[in-house]
Amino acid sequence: VERCLLFGDSAGGNLVSMAAAMLSNRGLLEELARRTGEPLLEFKYPAVERVALLYGFLDSEAPLEGASWVVSLGFRFVLDCYAPRGVDSDMPYTFLALRDGIATFPPTLLLAGEADPIFPSTLRARDMLASKGVDVMYRAYPSTHAFLGFPRSWPLPSEFQ
Repeated sequence: VERCLLFGDSAGGNLVSMAAAMLSNRGLLEELARRTGEPLLEFKYPAVERVALLYGFLDSEAPLEGASWVVSLGFRFVLDCYAPRGVDSDMPYTFLALRDGIATFPPTLLLAGEADPIFPSTLRARDMLASKGVDVMYRAYPSTHAFLGFPRSWPLPSEFQ
């Protein structure tokens, strides 16, 4: 495989964004290999041509205004999974922490629900990518995380009608 497209949703969106960043910027991959001791540089990776992310950014700096305590607790748990206590705090574990390492990021489609507690993270990612000259297509829909309660304008498959 010489080229690929990457798609991720929710936490998978953050994982895909990190993979795309590493595969698009050899320096990031080298830094990860150095810090982890894993033989990451021994493999041949495909070129990432495009990325599509569905509500998939985590950002420890984005507020969770209006989020319930359960959502806030879940969000903190997920962030702790990316950067457990005692791990090298200088290593960026979320996409938005990469900042300067994304100038070579591939063209990206961002989809988000406006009522999603992590919606501010998606907006920050959109703005950060655009500021680095990355081609970003962004769409927001009046929905929550995972698009529960699909927008009425979207046609539903017959089995859901």
